[in-house]
Amino acid sequence: MFLKVDFGSLLFPPNIEPPMPQTLPEFKRFAHGVRSGNVTILDEKTIYIPNLHYDGEGPDAFFWVGNGTSPNPEGIKVANEVGSFDLLRSYHGEDIEIQLPGDFTIHDIEYLSIWCIRYRENFGHVIIPKNLQVPPALGQTKLTTVPPRLPKVQDPVEPPTFSSCLEFLDGKLQVSWAPDTESVIIKLSGRIKDNQYMAFGLSGAEDRYATAKAVQIQT
Repeated sequence: MFLKVDFGSLLFPPNIEPPMPQTLPEFKRFAHGVRSGNVTILDEKTIYIPNLHYDGEGPDAFFWVGNGTSPNPEGIKVANEVGSFDLLRSYHGEDIEIQLPGDFTIHDIEYLSIWCIRYRENFGHVIIPKNLQVPPALGQTKLTTVPPRLPKVQDPVEPPTFSSCLEFLDGKLQVSWAPDTESVIIKLSGRIKDNQYMAFGLSGAEDRYATAKAVQIQT
């Protein structure tokens, strides 16, 4: 015989609505080709913007959030999809996620905009309704990333041809040089021990050499 004991329980009503991501309308379209798909609030800090378009030509444009019936200068910047506060680049139908800064949550704002700070111009925005039942931000969403750009492969640089040369200290030190547009490339060669060094340059004084434990060479 089995003994069934309830050590504690919680009953959920049949009509309960758990917090879920909430879908909003697309960005209103005002300037610089701003448009998007329907914006989704994934959790209290994360906003998903699908199919985002923006020409990147705004002189001082950022993601911008704040309070009011429309975007205004009293808002704050929001980092882009890689967590950077650089000027917004152009977007061509990309799906991105952005996260609200600091302690801000979706309950603290009433709009999301692409906003030009310098000219106080709203390029496009979406209104954030009050009392959205969205999940708490517990790290379940991750920022999208942009694939790193591969470094540009540069043509190999030919080593300079040193056409001028002087030797010092009985051939132990050789100074070669070659002109290079507006500068001069200097090459030092010498026979030295492991605990020695050689250098070439100004001494720091016009009437004497000023480098500690150095040998002055008169030319």
